[in-house]
Amino acid sequence: MKNNLVTASVVLILLTGLSKITGFIREMVLAYFYGASAMTDAYITATTVAIILIGGITSATALAYIPRATEARVNNQDVSYITSNLMTACGLLILIISVTAMFFSRELTWLFAMGFDEETLTLAAGMTFLILPFCFIYAMNNIAVGYLQSINSFWFIGASAILANIVIITAISASNNNPHTLALGFACSWVVPAGWAFFLTRKKGLRYTFVLNLKDKTLQAIAISSIPIFLGQLVIQFNTLVDRNFASILGEGIISAMQYANKLNILFITLFVVSIATTLFPRFSEQAASGNIDGLKKTASKSINIVLLLVMPVVTGVIILAQPLVELVFMRGQFDQTAAIITANVLALYALGMPGLSFAEILNREFYALKDTRTPVICSVVSISTNIVLNFILVKRFGYMGLAVATSIAATVLAALLFIFLRRKIGAIGMGHLTLNFIKLLIAVLGMAVVVFYLNEWLVSVLGLGTIDRILILMVNALVGAGIYFGMVYLLKVTEVQEIWQMLKQKLVTDALENKDSKE
Repeated sequence: MKNNLVTASVVLILLTGLSKITGFIREMVLAYFYGASAMTDAYITATTVAIILIGGITSATALAYIPRATEARVNNQDVSYITSNLMTACGLLILIISVTAMFFSRELTWLFAMGFDEETLTLAAGMTFLILPFCFIYAMNNIAVGYLQSINSFWFIGASAILANIVIITAISASNNNPHTLALGFACSWVVPAGWAFFLTRKKGLRYTFVLNLKDKTLQAIAISSIPIFLGQLVIQFNTLVDRNFASILGEGIISAMQYANKLNILFITLFVVSIATTLFPRFSEQAASGNIDGLKKTASKSINIVLLLVMPVVTGVIILAQPLVELVFMRGQFDQTAAIITANVLALYALGMPGLSFAEILNREFYALKDTRTPVICSVVSISTNIVLNFILVKRFGYMGLAVATSIAATVLAALLFIFLRRKIGAIGMGHLTLNFIKLLIAVLGMAVVVFYLNEWLVSVLGLGTIDRILILMVNALVGAGIYFGMVYLLKVTEVQEIWQMLKQKLVTDALENKDSKE
């Protein structure tokens, strides 16, 4: 089981990495053709409205479904029936909501961008109207992906994102300043992966039949469990609504710049943390279902320490190299130096909240596995309330940078609250070891930061600022920084690094012996 989870994590990390590369290309193409403009603001707002309107329901349903599907499989229940019933019920609900929302697309769009002028608002509302009818497909895809996760099949998550990005890139490139093409291209990025997901679930044993039994106990249990998760998502969505409105008031292109910065920030969290959390969730569910609280605590402690190990150098690197990173990825075509400076400033401040968001990904899934969906909601409400209050305080003085700082502080508050409540629920989860690790990692990351800062300055003075030069500079900085960091944490005897090193050495020895035996 352990080897399978490690393999699944590695595969998912690699595929997620490829999906993020295509995601970067998608953002680069959008920046190239439209820059940080009214069209980009309208497009980002329209897609956000659709995802937030439906995303909260579908993600809550999928998260509540996975433990129930795992439990049903353990008890030899008909998982196909449970999944089919959920798909039908959820699909019909989303279809009704999305079709109804089409009649209020302008009002919905205005809620997300009250600072838009009439032309931009009309543009965004039109794109929202075109995307909404496809939302039920997005919902079906989420449940299908939930089924694949429940059987420890994770690779599709990364692969479907790659496919969706290719569809969006094609649409942006062919749009020729046509908002209808942009909107329909985004909608098609849901349709194509959904068709593939249904094909895969059938191969994995799911037999969908049209059934709608609202009295089914499992469906009711999933619905009840999803309500607190949905309320938590609703709070997050409200927070996004407030953030977007502040950004829309701050001027044209601010929404786009913050979106670009957020994409870069989320890249690192998704690449490592979400991949680890996704593969661990079924294991959390199995341990919780069997009452193995000690195993659950050990898994949680180990995963938190590994996340800390990975996130610390990334945060430091992003803060130091935010400007050259943004310039390399986005600064071409319609994306000018002013947009690059704003985006880099936001990215550096967003990075401060990366540890909090990373820990929340792991800790939330611990609570969901324990079928406690109430606590994460309470923590989210406090965190989002903190963010909104800080928005009002900081934006007046610091503008868009105040928005970014508020977001990072709120993420840290969320992680702290989840730690406290999880410890109260299942007991100690190795905070002493985590604190000691943090001190060791802090020493290592400070050493890395000093070297990377001065190395970057020297490389820029020697190589210049051409595109190839920037790529070489970032690669050298990343390789040297990683070498110094992991070398120092090994010398400082960070347990997780030594365990990984021992596993790699054992794997190499085993492979060498197997190759020797096969030759003989």
